[in-house]
Formats: sequence, C-alpha cells, structure tokens
Amino acid sequence: MLYNGQQQFSNGLILQEISSASNSKINKKDLRPVGLNSYKTASGKYTSKAYGFEGNVGYQFSAMDGINLMPNIGIRYNTYYRDCRHKINHS
Repeated sequence: MLYNGQQQFSNGLILQEISSASNSKINKKDLRPVGLNSYKTASGKYTSKAYGFEGNVGYQFSAMDGINLMPNIGIRYNTYYRDCRHKINHS
C-alpha cells in the first residue's frame, strides 16, 4: 500500500507526505539430495513487515527574476521486521 500527497497553498506553503506499508509471508518446501539415493526435506518460512512515513514542509518564494527557491524541512520514519525459520528433515 502506498499513499502520496502534495498540497500547495496560495501563500507559497507546500506540504508533502508519503506513507507505505507492506506485509509478506512465504512458505517453501524442497527435496535436497544429500547422497546417491538420499534426500532431505528442507522447509523454510519467511515473514516480513515494513512501515514508513515521510512528511515535508516547504515555502516557495521568488529570489530573483526567474529564480524560485524552496527551502524545506521534513521528517522520515521507517521500520522493518523480519522473521525467518529454516528446518531440515531426514527422509
């Protein structure tokens, strides 16, 4: 999921924001050869979650003829969580 927004006001003030979120789960099983006629079953689980937000505030003004400046300040926050498990069974 992604959200992006920008608002520009008539007094030169500009607000920008973006937020994102993701969630994924993966389950996998596979036969792995370990000898001539021998196999092991390998299984794995993977889960990840991520969230983020960024916001900026700026002010646009004309410095000279044909040159506009826009100083801004902002904040950014991101977090990421990952859980990974592996297991090998003898077959």
